Amino acid sequence: MKKLFIFVISLLTAFSVYANEIVSAVTISVSGNKNLQISVDGRDYNLNSNTGAGNKTIIAFSNLAMGQHALQVTRTDLITNRSDRISTTFNLRDGYDMLIKVNKENRALGKSGSDE
Repeated sequence: MKKLFIFVISLLTAFSVYANEIVSAVTISVSGNKNLQISVDGRDYNLNSNTGAGNKTIIAFSNLAMGQHALQVTRTDLITNRSDRISTTFNLRDGYDMLIKVNKENRALGKSGSDE
């Protein structure tokens, strides 16, 4: 009986810790109407289903680990085949959401805020 009681208490403790886990979200918004490729930590992401209104492409992540990440945005003009590339890093902190905006001049403007 004592072993069963300890097992149940351990299980309830594990569930409560898991339920209180804070997830941070990263949203990347890129302005412009060129062909886009976004890479986070060397992994490319499909942008076909993430197009927003007003010539903006929006992609959101909620599965990135806390810490420093590398972001690379490549825009290719389909007519002239000219590519513009922006590379930057950002730090993701526990309990904070991050919004990264890349404007038409290829400048990354990062902003973070608390979940609370």
